[in-house]
Amino acid sequence: MSTLNAADSPTTGPQITILLCTYNGALFLTEQLASIAAQTYQNWRLVVSDDGSQDGTLEILRSGFIADSKIEIRYGPQLGACKNYMSLVTDGSIKGEYFAFCDQDDVWGADKLQRAVDQLGGVSTEGPALYFSRMQLIAADGHHLGLSRRYKRPPSFENALVENIASGNTIVMNRQARDLLVQAGDLDVAMHDWWAYMLITGAGGTLCYDELPSMLYRQHQVNAIGIDTGFRAVAKRFQRLWSLSFAEKTAMNVAALQSCRHLLRAENRFILDFFLALRSSSAVLRLISFRRARVYRQNILDQASLIFAVAMKLV
Repeated sequence: MSTLNAADSPTTGPQITILLCTYNGALFLTEQLASIAAQTYQNWRLVVSDDGSQDGTLEILRSGFIADSKIEIRYGPQLGACKNYMSLVTDGSIKGEYFAFCDQDDVWGADKLQRAVDQLGGVSTEGPALYFSRMQLIAADGHHLGLSRRYKRPPSFENALVENIASGNTIVMNRQARDLLVQAGDLDVAMHDWWAYMLITGAGGTLCYDELPSMLYRQHQVNAIGIDTGFRAVAKRFQRLWSLSFAEKTAMNVAALQSCRHLLRAENRFILDFFLALRSSSAVLRLISFRRARVYRQNILDQASLIFAVAMKLV
């Protein structure tokens, strides 16, 4: 199979290191690799961590579809998708000026990386910054299903404590943001993208939300994480929020934040302390702490559900 590169695409500009985790992804991987190879922004390299694939995934990666000089293949911890991504993003030996998460079964828009670099390059700060975008949802056969949710409230630490809006397959972060994740270490967290959103906002970083879809997000039965839309989606989010699993995930994230609270801005350490109080006090004190912590979810109904979950000690 011949090597693909976008014709006449420039290779100048800061290098983007794409972090791709694979596991039995042969069915859709070739299409994803083709969309990476066809990027209008060509100064990228691909670091792949395979988590023990038993299909043709490794053969596709080694086929020469991506030039040898642009791809590095590693072997993952085989502890699931989150630990696989965490093993890559917290490895300080992996160099780059920008870092992009990548899923094995999506399709990137040709200008995905260029748009991310343009937005991140326009951030007037030397601190951590993270780009994320909406997505065009597609079925396994490529049929378009609509767009992912559009978020109207701003991204923030108060939002990140109770909700992830930065979908990992759209994330591109600058070196300072990745270095922050390296400093925190390979912790046990609910999901790698939620953790990135939480830690970077907690440290006072900048979030760049692109309302235009940057990619096609494939929805199928073997997704590690999928996206629902419409009334059924709201019902499912309510169910997840009121479930023990949400409380367990929150506990994991809070424990991770506590272990690296020195990386948080002072005001966000106070917010974290109020959030801890609402998880352990009486019902009245929980609601008082909830008000002081100022945590929120993006949707009005989701916010009402969160208040109920706090009152019932389900967060």
